[in-house]
Amino acid sequence: MKKRMYINLLIITIAVLAILSVLVINAEKSILQTNGFKRSFLQIPKLIFSSSGNLPVKSICGMTDSKFFFSAADPRIMFSFDQKIKKWDTSYLVFPINEKVLSAYNIVSDSIGATLFAGNYGLAFFSPFNAKDSTQTVKIKFKSPLFTRSAIISDNSIVLRALDSSRQIQQFVKAEKHTGEILTTWNPFNEMNDGGFSTDGILEYDKSTSRILYVQYYQNRFFCLDSNLNLLYERNTIDTTNTNKLITRNTGKTGDGSITPGVPLWQTNTLITANNGYIYIGSSLKSENENDADFDKNTVIDIYKMSNGDYFNSFYIPHIEGHEVNQIRVVDDMIVALYTGQIAMYQLEGLLH
Repeated sequence: MKKRMYINLLIITIAVLAILSVLVINAEKSILQTNGFKRSFLQIPKLIFSSSGNLPVKSICGMTDSKFFFSAADPRIMFSFDQKIKKWDTSYLVFPINEKVLSAYNIVSDSIGATLFAGNYGLAFFSPFNAKDSTQTVKIKFKSPLFTRSAIISDNSIVLRALDSSRQIQQFVKAEKHTGEILTTWNPFNEMNDGGFSTDGILEYDKSTSRILYVQYYQNRFFCLDSNLNLLYERNTIDTTNTNKLITRNTGKTGDGSITPGVPLWQTNTLITANNGYIYIGSSLKSENENDADFDKNTVIDIYKMSNGDYFNSFYIPHIEGHEVNQIRVVDDMIVALYTGQIAMYQLEGLLH
């Protein structure tokens, strides 16, 4: 009897190992298969400046004609870099900070101060640089209970990607900057009551053309709108990722808590910025005409025409010390790239014409 039991256990073990082997082989084939598209490459932009490593910067949060602003891990600390004289400066802001604020925030800076968007509170706070105390901080309460994406589009207007009253569907909201009043809304997605995770992405405003851009993280789609949330066009990126199945789970004990992805999603579009008639989208997918060595040591940027969303060209931004690019901004013919603990500037002049 025991012998028979051991034999059955051995047969089951072999069967399980065989099934796992098939799954691994199929997964490897899936990874290695081509993505069904090709890129047209420009030459790599010329490096014109690179900072020393270990800078305590987290994100690019604003720029003027001569300065770039970077937030630290503590959003009350702001670094500015004067690109003309290559000089760093530090400013301090007065924001109410706690764990809930830090769990979901965005910070946007201009020449006089910064606005911190606290999505989990439905609030924003403006602080001038080097404010003395909280009396100089202005609080804005939005009519949307929660929001996940935010962008300032004028002195008087803000665009949010916000949850509606059901907290299951996200929509785009244009709000008055000082009162938080909703001016108009827009929602292009057939939501799956997943809190907007399946259609999550990056919200960007291009001041040079007054266009609002939204690129999805997990699908090959981006949108271009005017400043009143009127859709100008919807386009696909050049890759072929039009589905990315999402399984969600509710973390609340009684079923009314936070919705989070039940399994990791593959992020195909990693960043977006725009300037002077072009849209720049970072991609994590390798095309058919790229080799592994080039793809592994560079960040791929695909360029699209702002006028109609058509694909234009692509280029590489090299990794630095093994770090890929986290964020970029384009100013005239210069790219500012943020790496982990470092920034670099590249010359675009001549590549787009």
